Amino acid sequence: MGSNKRERRGQSGIIGMVILIGLVLTGAMLVLMTGSTVIDELQQDRADTSSQVVMEGIDSELSTLTSSEYSTRDRFSLGELRRNDAWLVRDGYLNVTVNRNGTCATEISLSSIRYENDDGETVAYEAGGVWVGNDGGSAIQTPPDVKYRNGSLDVSVTNLTGDVSADTNRAFYNATTSKRESTARSQQVITGTCARPDNVTVTVQSDFYRGWSAHLEAELGTETQVHSSNRTVVAYLNQSQLPRRVDDSRNDVINTSDAAYMEDVEIEGNTIRVTKNASNDYRVYVESLSKNRVDIGQVRRIENAQNVTGPPLDVVFVVDESGSMSWDANPSKSGCQSQRSTAGCESKRNAVRDAIRNFVGDLNESKDRVGLVGFYQRADDNAQYYRTDGRYFIDRFTAFNSTVGRTDARGGTFGNAGLRDANRVVHLKSNQTRERVVVFLSDGENNDDHVWIDGDRYTLNEASEYRAERAAEMDVTIHAIGFGDRSYIDEPLLKSVSGSTGGQYYLADNASRLDDVFEDIVTRISSTKQIARMPTSTSLQTGSDRTYAPQIAGDTDGIAVNTTDGTRYLNVNDPTAPTLFSHAFALSDNESLSFNASTYDCAEWRGTGIARSHNGSTYQVTRCTNMTTQDVSIGSDDATVFRDGDDMSSFFSGDDPAWWQENITDAIDSRSDVQLNTTSNVVHMKSNQALVVLDYPDGTNSTNRLALLYQVGLAESEARPEGVINIRVNNVEVDS
Repeated sequence: MGSNKRERRGQSGIIGMVILIGLVLTGAMLVLMTGSTVIDELQQDRADTSSQVVMEGIDSELSTLTSSEYSTRDRFSLGELRRNDAWLVRDGYLNVTVNRNGTCATEISLSSIRYENDDGETVAYEAGGVWVGNDGGSAIQTPPDVKYRNGSLDVSVTNLTGDVSADTNRAFYNATTSKRESTARSQQVITGTCARPDNVTVTVQSDFYRGWSAHLEAELGTETQVHSSNRTVVAYLNQSQLPRRVDDSRNDVINTSDAAYMEDVEIEGNTIRVTKNASNDYRVYVESLSKNRVDIGQVRRIENAQNVTGPPLDVVFVVDESGSMSWDANPSKSGCQSQRSTAGCESKRNAVRDAIRNFVGDLNESKDRVGLVGFYQRADDNAQYYRTDGRYFIDRFTAFNSTVGRTDARGGTFGNAGLRDANRVVHLKSNQTRERVVVFLSDGENNDDHVWIDGDRYTLNEASEYRAERAAEMDVTIHAIGFGDRSYIDEPLLKSVSGSTGGQYYLADNASRLDDVFEDIVTRISSTKQIARMPTSTSLQTGSDRTYAPQIAGDTDGIAVNTTDGTRYLNVNDPTAPTLFSHAFALSDNESLSFNASTYDCAEWRGTGIARSHNGSTYQVTRCTNMTTQDVSIGSDDATVFRDGDDMSSFFSGDDPAWWQENITDAIDSRSDVQLNTTSNVVHMKSNQALVVLDYPDGTNSTNRLALLYQVGLAESEARPEGVINIRVNNVEVDS
């Protein structure tokens, strides 16, 4: 080692005796505490004691200098080294590598101040430690600043540049570059792809490599590999020697994606399982993805719903006036089998008049209106408007009932004209603030004829279907009735006409049945269309048969509940609930978790006071206040799971919610912890999260989906590796 000696000699003032004694004692204690012993043939007491004390003094002075938060200058002395030379050497390095990955490594040059005594031994200050060595080996006098405590590796290296002499030396500590380099080197080994430390390798190349080997084995508690050929020593720490928070096999960190380093998290169908075999308990939290509401249900009519009032009605009766309407309405009644109404029997025309009057009696004269159109084969192809007091719609029902008595029975069937003129009445005299209904009654088939509409030729059946489609565009609902002998009625046409508008088709083969049909229709239309929120509840079940029902914070006394096997399942789809529902519990390691949901039958519906408007119409939101038996079970076949980085394009292509429902993209936008790339449709979330979408039975023009956000254990971002490896580089320039 003497070959590195430089031809410079110097002297300096004597360091105070008290300081020398203190430093000697301190050095002796450090040697004793670290357990450093003689290496190979080198004996500690062979080193020049005064030179050791000088190097320890340099360590103290430079430590004081570099502990400042700001750049600063100071002086230090090499003491009385008499005739011998002192010089600065920049040779060797200290390397820290994470996961045996070259991109997760930092290598720091080692610099040392050295002195060779008369015995040919070199005493040096390197990396905060004092070393002594010769051609036979090296030993520690005081340990370097490479420490390992509670799983944290702390490395501090003073990077010396310039020249030293035996005389007083000037030192400049550059705090700015030191902080910048220290931060960069620390981040290099614990960020990005290096953020999950699985192992750490420390490699030192130095003339004092055998002394370094002794120190690393004592400090890290692990054997080292010594390579004399290139003067290096290598120490390795596996993950079990690192803090538990960065040990994937022992901590609570979960990555639900296909992470190569965490293959012990499985998601299949509606089941999640964590198999770390570490006896961990993982906190599970499940909540609705939406921060606003749950929107499962459909627009429908609910009879006898409490606290629900409908919009005003405009009802147009479109009545067949063909000659067959004079036939008996009750052919099964004794003496009424004739195709012509006879004494004591009732004609179909009169039965319809009575049924209409009964129907009107169930309407609300303060807000509802009625109109009447009759149709038969006329020379001008028109239908008959029956106006009351000159009005197409009238809210004075007694007067209207008199008008009903003017209907006749003559000619053939011409349903197209009746539907066309009903549309005209609605278009000219109604508006979208009112619910508009057509009750279309026919006892036969359209004549074998054709009409022209906008230059195109249509059969009468095709024309009738065309008029029904136009009615649907105006948000008119047509309920169709086939009255009389089924063999005479064109049921496919009547079903098509009603079905295209969302209405119902009825068959009434006698007068009594006709009254029932009209009663059913008036019940339907007087019970307004509502947004009925389907009663539903969720359930989480573990592999150990533990079941967890949803929780709703706040007062839930008014929320419907179903009790099954002693577990209370709240209606999570109640719009009046004080908060959205959630599940929270602990899941044991190696235990599966399945998520399910169910819909329930409802025995009582109630209005909420919440209303939604669409295209000029107002719809009240109703909720179930008494859910009874389980109806539909939502399980693994109905579940879709998305994880961080998944492409949701195919899912969004089928996401077609109703106008009153919140879609999945809006639900994602309501959150800060889930993001969606609107260009690629790739979803991003925390490593321990999964987006689970349950598909419910769809309603009329509604897509029913419940999107849940699952969190299991800790996210990688919550178990950061900061503090596991801390590297500090102190840049000091010296000159004489």
